[in-house]
Amino acid sequence: MSDLRKPFPTSFETEFKPFMPGDFGNCRMGQLADEVIGRLAYVGVVLAPGLHEERMDDVKAIANAPEVIEHCPKDRTPKRFFDKTSTGFWLPKEGGRQAVGAYHLNAWSGEPLSLDELATVNVNDITQNSLAWIGKLPEDERDFTDSDITSAFRSTNAGSELLSERIVNTPGARRVTTGYGAAVILLAMTTEHYGIEPGRLSLQCNESNGRAGRLYGGRLGFAEEPDVAPRVFITRPTLEPIGTIIGDYEVRQATDDQGAAINVVDDWRIAMRWRGPDFVTPLTV
Repeated sequence: MSDLRKPFPTSFETEFKPFMPGDFGNCRMGQLADEVIGRLAYVGVVLAPGLHEERMDDVKAIANAPEVIEHCPKDRTPKRFFDKTSTGFWLPKEGGRQAVGAYHLNAWSGEPLSLDELATVNVNDITQNSLAWIGKLPEDERDFTDSDITSAFRSTNAGSELLSERIVNTPGARRVTTGYGAAVILLAMTTEHYGIEPGRLSLQCNESNGRAGRLYGGRLGFAEEPDVAPRVFITRPTLEPIGTIIGDYEVRQATDDQGAAINVVDDWRIAMRWRGPDFVTPLTV
């Protein structure tokens, strides 16, 4: 297994530099990236690499969104995005993290962004509403023995609603989501900037997280390999009230490690591995 072409970042970005058309060349991932960059810029949304201290309040808001807490409760804790200090400790773990964010302009004119406007977006004039990242996995945490890179993708309902509103109200705008956009850019960075072979990249997903499963398996080209990494039956915390049915299981009360009462539900943890650029579904209409 070859190493990376360059190391992952280990700290916050010091410069906000949006992705531009052509950044990934004319390969398949480059073409997909150009399409999402163009569609999002048309409605005042930009994509940029890294995490930025100036936007940490936005990252915390993503981590504390109910739809993210439900399936990724670690995000809002000191292990990840609790504050700038915890995120600063998280970034260099296992050799660094490459993140990608989607951001909407707060005072958007309603007109598509020109290339000059896109290139000069200021980090203080935007709000982050989506986040994705990749990083190295230690051997004892790998679902596939030859998959040493983990990936994660986060977006919020609020961000999706804002983007949908802009698309509906902007003549000529075409359908796209910030979750798909940030993911496509991250996958393009994976292959074109870091030289990571598709089989090295994996992720985990709860079976009950149908929205994420449809994105990973239906749009981005991730797939289960149950003979290699079978599903794992888990019990996880949930925000849903006791008696709610999630998938095939009912929410019940339990106690956490400190003895406090929490609501939990049974679920299946799914491991998926990326099959490569040819399996990423392009945007059409």
